Amino acid sequence: MKQRITALIDTTSSYSILAILCDDEVIDIKVVEEPKTLLKEIGYFSIRLRSTMETFEEFEFEVVLCIGPSGFSGGRIGVATGRSLALGWGVDVIVFDHLEMLSHITSEAYPHEVLFEDARGGEVHIFKSMKGSTASSTVDFEEGYQIIGSARSVLLVGGYPRGMVFGEDRQISQIGVSELPIVPNIGPFIESIRDRERVSPDRLQVKYGRDYVAVANFEKLR
Repeated sequence: MKQRITALIDTTSSYSILAILCDDEVIDIKVVEEPKTLLKEIGYFSIRLRSTMETFEEFEFEVVLCIGPSGFSGGRIGVATGRSLALGWGVDVIVFDHLEMLSHITSEAYPHEVLFEDARGGEVHIFKSMKGSTASSTVDFEEGYQIIGSARSVLLVGGYPRGMVFGEDRQISQIGVSELPIVPNIGPFIESIRDRERVSPDRLQVKYGRDYVAVANFEKLR
């Protein structure tokens, strides 16, 4: 029976996750918390992936790619990397939402109805943890207060968004990036999304957290 090698790429947040799995077991993982080193780490990741492949005579390969929500640069780097791997190996791509993944891997240790993360610029990324939910939304603080205030349990990943203040009556659990239980839970997460429709490499697109900023920057670059 062929073994399955998975390359997971998530470069959409202020930190990036690059992982290699064999039959849904993590065999190599790097959490990049310094954005300036991301391109270098992508290079090292590619080398480690190739070395892993060389240890197997036969295997199935899949690319699992986070497409957002993202700022302008990080998501593009991840999509370019995922597209290159998928084109090179002739496979379609399993895509996912960053907060969908965070909600899945933290749900056992930190049960929550709503998970959120700083989107900067007076906005937050929010994911409502409910059956069938696969996408987050990016909202301003006012709408964020309403969603968070109506939830019975809330989890914040990373630091508090600057300028967002809650009353003492609003209890919010918080987990740092270094505390995320990625290794034991990323395999089960991939397994849970494996049956969804895959995307051909030429149709991969970044889901920007703030579309108007991305469009403006792109027009300037052109």
